[in-house]
Amino acid sequence: MDNKIKKNNAEASDTSPLASSVTEYKFGHTTYIVELHFCLECKETLEDVVKRLIVHDVERVKKQK
Repeated sequence: MDNKIKKNNAEASDTSPLASSVTEYKFGHTTYIVELHFCLECKETLEDVVKRLIVHDVERVKKQK
């Protein structure tokens, strides 16, 4: 079942290295609008970001104990 109902991509302009994407998903009677913003010049991958956030969160929890 495909819940994606609308997708609108915007590309980076000549003056800005940022790009964005807006997607709407419908689940039952609820519509979720998901908006992404990212830098095209960034060297860090999504996997790198997620790993960094997990490590940071684990370190924070360890300090609280």
